[in-house]
Amino acid sequence: MKASGQYAKIDITVDGTPVQVVELREWNISASTNKIDSTVAGKDWTEHEVGHGSWEGDATILDIDTYWVDHLFAKVNVKFYFNENDAAPAYEGSTSIDFETGTPYDDMIETSLTFTGDGPLTKGTELAG
Repeated sequence: MKASGQYAKIDITVDGTPVQVVELREWNISASTNKIDSTVAGKDWTEHEVGHGSWEGDATILDIDTYWVDHLFAKVNVKFYFNENDAAPAYEGSTSIDFETGTPYDDMIETSLTFTGDGPLTKGTELAG
């Protein structure tokens, strides 16, 4: 499964309350499962069992409240939206984040994020069904 969009939010939990700390410019996520080979001798085609699932992704942001950067070294919740005005996220999940910031000569300062999912990537309520 692959998906992409133009809007996402990252929340951290402070004293039990989710606080939005980052809005993303664009995002891509992909989900996959491990394939466990179950082919027996003499078969012409391979067979497999489905193992553990995983997801990962990347995004670009233009601005981040630097106060919250220290909190991003823990697992955070990220909500992916296809459009800024969507009532519910398209996908949501817990993730750890790595980031890199670049300062181009003739464009906005961008920060690139990569996500490594922790647990399931869930579908938003607007997509469920």
